[in-house]
Order: sequence, then structure tokens, then C-alpha cells
Amino acid sequence: MAIDMTPDDEKLGLKEVVAMGVGGMVGGGIFSVLGLAIGEAGHAAPVAFALGGVIALLTGHSYAKLGLAFRSDGGSFTYLEHAFKHTNIAGLGGWLLLVGYIGTLSLYAYTFGVYGAAMLGDGAGQVASRHLLGSLILLVFLGVNLYGVQAAGKTEDVIVMVKVLFLGLFAVIGLAYIRRDYVLPVFNQGGLGVVMGAALIFVAFEGFELIPNAVNEMQDARRDLSHGIFLSIGITITIYVVVSLVVVGNLLPAEVVKYKEYALAVAAKPFLGQAGFLLIGLAALLSTASAINATLFGTSRLGMVMAQEQALPQAFSLKEHHKDIPWLSLILITAVAILFINTANLTIISSFASATFLLIFASINLSALRLRQRIGIAPSMPLIGLTLSLASWSVLMVFLWQSDKPSLAWIGTFYLLIVAAELLYGERRLIFKSSEKFLWRRHKLTYQLSPRSHPIMSADVNQYEPGVLRVLQSKDETKAYYNKIAKVYDLLAEHSEQPMRERGIAKLAPQPGEKVLEIGFGTGHCLIELANAVGPSGQVYGIDISEEMLKLSRTLLEKEGLAERVDLTCGDAEQMPFAENSLDAIFTSFTLELFDTPEIPNVLAECQRVLKPGGRLVVVAMSKQGKQGAILKVYEWTHKHFPNLMDCRPIYVRRAVEAAGLKVQEVDIESMWVPVEIVLAIKP
Repeated sequence: MAIDMTPDDEKLGLKEVVAMGVGGMVGGGIFSVLGLAIGEAGHAAPVAFALGGVIALLTGHSYAKLGLAFRSDGGSFTYLEHAFKHTNIAGLGGWLLLVGYIGTLSLYAYTFGVYGAAMLGDGAGQVASRHLLGSLILLVFLGVNLYGVQAAGKTEDVIVMVKVLFLGLFAVIGLAYIRRDYVLPVFNQGGLGVVMGAALIFVAFEGFELIPNAVNEMQDARRDLSHGIFLSIGITITIYVVVSLVVVGNLLPAEVVKYKEYALAVAAKPFLGQAGFLLIGLAALLSTASAINATLFGTSRLGMVMAQEQALPQAFSLKEHHKDIPWLSLILITAVAILFINTANLTIISSFASATFLLIFASINLSALRLRQRIGIAPSMPLIGLTLSLASWSVLMVFLWQSDKPSLAWIGTFYLLIVAAELLYGERRLIFKSSEKFLWRRHKLTYQLSPRSHPIMSADVNQYEPGVLRVLQSKDETKAYYNKIAKVYDLLAEHSEQPMRERGIAKLAPQPGEKVLEIGFGTGHCLIELANAVGPSGQVYGIDISEEMLKLSRTLLEKEGLAERVDLTCGDAEQMPFAENSLDAIFTSFTLELFDTPEIPNVLAECQRVLKPGGRLVVVAMSKQGKQGAILKVYEWTHKHFPNLMDCRPIYVRRAVEAAGLKVQEVDIESMWVPVEIVLAIKP
């Protein structure tokens, strides 16, 4: 649960909450996508808007319950985290929300630019004016939101009041001029057209879900959150239905489609003349401006919470100390939106935004269903909301398939990129979370004990091996880390490590009939080579700390038909379950440097114990010998400060092997991207 640090005199009241919801919703929809709705639904466009409003109300009920239960600035992202155990599901929802909001910011800014250029007499064809005005309005509200919470809320009050007044005037006067033959029959394009229109314009109802993001900045969240959501959706439905009815009743569908974003302004001309055009143009500017304000306010806080949960880079969580404002999140989101409006296609952005928020709302209703006992909600409403959201999304996909396959392909590609980004960043998130824990542990150890709880004070850190860094995580932490990355380990290390391992096995030269042990077998590639080398009369053993690595290796061995020739153990190489003088050879690659400095002699002593006299040991490890270039220095710095990113570190391999009483026969210094030492030794 988030802690409220906003001063009482800057808290949001019910008026500000409602204004934020209405401002977020009315901003782009009625001005940008009305032509699409009428083109599909015909005379029944008001019914299409009402249907979209029903989905919004049902989902709003879920948001209200979830918002009061969890009270987080993260809103939808936080609810998904609580509803689904798999972190990637919440992460995907967070990425979709963030990109969807940036898309709607671009939609609103584009519409502002179009209407602004038209009112200046430049027309929609003046691309430069549209881009300039769209970029400028984003920068203006970046400044407003950086100034403070109350400034954002009070600005929203004024803008929404003027906007509703203008649209109300348009609706009241326009109702008197409706032509009966323009609105009848109501379902002139069939019932499916109504559903299609509702799906296309659903982005018009995006905005109310940002209200729970500000739950900790409300004066009375228990009252104002649910009231604010329902009042804002209700007001928006009324505006959409009445205004779309006036437009349908004053313009032919062909005229609406022709004028696209100008539909409302053109619809005002029959009964208000040029003054009506300017009046609606001003309303469009205010509507899109308030939508930018509200969306930027909530989206920046979503980015902040996602960053705090390691789902986004930590830069998004930086806040202004005195006002608790995520300033860098605001700047980054605004910058991306400016890039969008100057490069992206409006049709693609609009379709993507509608599809994305239908998926998000479906997932929120599903979250409410899964958490219904915890949040105190009856299952019927979120279930209906889930069904209608998914049905509308499916209809939208069918529409795009039939009418705009390139946009559908673009949206599908974009979704795949989002999934890929989350999966890739999900692996980094595991690393960063662990790294934070390790850094805290390192800070603690500086004042207490040395790594791995050895009874040596930090002043004696280098007594074992001067110049060699210490291992800062415990064996349990190392085990957990390799269990997590087992399935992707080959992608991370196989290309660079494989040539070194092959040279090491060649130096070991395992013979038929021998008993050979591999310490730290990882994903099992060397086990295959060793098993083939010793043949049916030999035996290979393996020991590794990770259960997941063992599972992968066992699967690989079974696939190669070598499972009976290899015996795998999950354990610690400091205490190996093998008899004295029982093995002919031992091989270990990129494993010895994972052990802390005081543990390396213990591992090598175990190797000497289990080897037969004359038995061979080959160690392949990153080395402090050889050229100590800039890459190695960067690597060691990373190991020191982010030990789970670089969990091992270079060591003096030959020196350690000789200190254990083994007789070194050969030493090769190779170069991977850091020096690698390949040492062959025998037991006297």
C-alpha cells in the first residue's frame, strides 16, 4: 500500500476527480473517431456510444472495488500483480497500458493540432502547423503537471466546465434542428454495425481508469473514487449520445466521413453558422487539452509505480522531493508522445488504442473476478464486463481484417514486440531485484562479516588472494539465481564459453572405461562429450548446485541416449559424495570462479581427495593472468557493484591448483573477452 505524502491543501476533491475522468474520456473520442462510428453504425451511432458506455460502467465498477482494496498509484498494473501470480502477466498489462496511454496522448495532441490549424485558417492539410500545435500543447501540460497536483486538478476543473458548457450548448440548440429522415430508421445499417461502431470508438471511453491511480491524492477516497468513476462515465455517456444524435440529425453519413475530425464543427454550421464552427473548434481544443492533462497526470504515476516494481527502468521513479511529482516519468512520456505525433499514422494509433484498452479492461474484469472475495464484489458484473470487452475486441479485429489489413498486421506486430519486451525485461527484472538484495547484503557485510559468513572481518578481505574480488552472494542465492536462468543460460553464455570448454576437454583427454567427474555441469553439453569419450565401459558423474540445470541436463542426456552412462547429483562441490581415490579425471569449466576465495581451496582439496593417484584435473576459468585490459576492469567493477549481473570473477587458477598440492602439467592463457586460464594438473 502506498503512503500518502501529498499535502492536504493539494488533495483532489470530488469535482477534480470527476473533471479528471470526463477530461480523460471526452478529449479525443467524440472529436476524432465520431466519423468512424457513424460510418459503421449509421443512424444508430448514439446507440453504439451507449453500448461502449455500458462496458465502461461495468469495468468502472471493477476499478472502484480494486482501487479501494489496493490504493496504489499503479492502478491497473497493481491489480494485475495481485490477481495473477506470474509476474509477466502484470508486466504485459503494464507495458500495454503505458503504450496505450502514450498512443491516446498522441491522438489527443493530433486532434488539437488539426482543430488549431483549422481555426487559424491553415486547414488540415498544413502538416507543419498541426505538428507544431500538437507538440506545443504537450509541452504546456508537461509544465502544468510539473508544477503540482492541485494545479493539474484545478486546471482540469476550468477546462472541463467550459468544454461541457460548449458541448451542452451545441446539443441543446442542435436537437431542435434534427431532421427526422436523417435519424430514421435507427438501425439502417443493421445491429452488427452498432457493435462494430462501439468497438471502433471504444478509445473514447479510455480515461476513467486513470482515476484510481490518484487514489492516494484524494480528500476522501472511499467516497470520491467510486462516485468519481460513475459520475464521470455517466456524464460522458450523456455527452456522447446527445452530441452524436445531433451530428447524425444534421449531417448525412457521407458528410461525416468526408470531414472526419471536423464532423462536429461542420455539424454546427447548419444552425449556428461560422460562429458554430468556431465554437465547436474551441470546444475541441479544450477537450483535447484536458484529455492530455488528465492522461499525462495518471500515466506518469503508472510509470513511476512500474519502475518501483522493476518493470520499467528506475528513471521513471525519480520524484521531486517536496511535491512527490514523478518529474522524469512526465518528461519521458511527453517526449515519446511528441515523437509519435510527428511520425505515427493516426489510423493505426486509434485502432491500436481501442484494441489495447478493450484487452486491458477485459483483464481488469478478470482480475476482479479472481479477487472477488478479497475486494467484496459480486461476480456477475465483472463477468459481463469481461464478456462484452472480449466480444468487442473480436469484432474490432474482424473489422480491421475486412477493411484495413495493414493496420491489423501493424497492431499484431506491435503486440508481439510488447510480449518480447516484457519477456526480455522480465529476465532483467529477476536480475535487478536480486542485485538490489545483494547490494544491501554487501553494504551490511562491510560492517559485519565477510561474504558467505566466514568469520573474517572486512578489513581482511584480501588476505587469501590479493587482487581477487570476493563473491558476495550466498550459495542459496546462487542456487536460486541459476534455477531462474537455467532455460536461457545457453543464450547468455554458450557462444562465448563453448570454445574454451572444448579446449579444456581436449586437454583432459578422457579415455574409454574411465570414471570422469564434471563439477558444475550446467546445461549438460560437456557431459555429452565426456560420456561419448569414456564409452559404454566408462562412467561419467556430474555435480551442480542447481536443480533446474540438472533437469535440463538429464533431458539432454535422455535425448542423446546417454542417460545410463551419466550419474547426476545436485550438491556442493565442497562436500562431494564420492569415495577417496575413486575417479580417473575431473573437469570443471567456468565454475571454480563462482566460489568465494576461502572456498576455492576446499573445492580443490575435495578434487585431490577423490582423484586416484595420477588422476587428472582440468580447470577452465576466467583468469587474473594475461592482459588486464579495460574490458576486464569494467567486468570486475560490475561484479563488485552488481554481483548478480556478473556473479563470477577472474581468479589465479594455476596458483590455486598448486596450493592444493596438485602438480600442474600444462597452462594455456586464452582470450574470450577476458583472459581464460586452462590448467591441467595431476594428483601425485
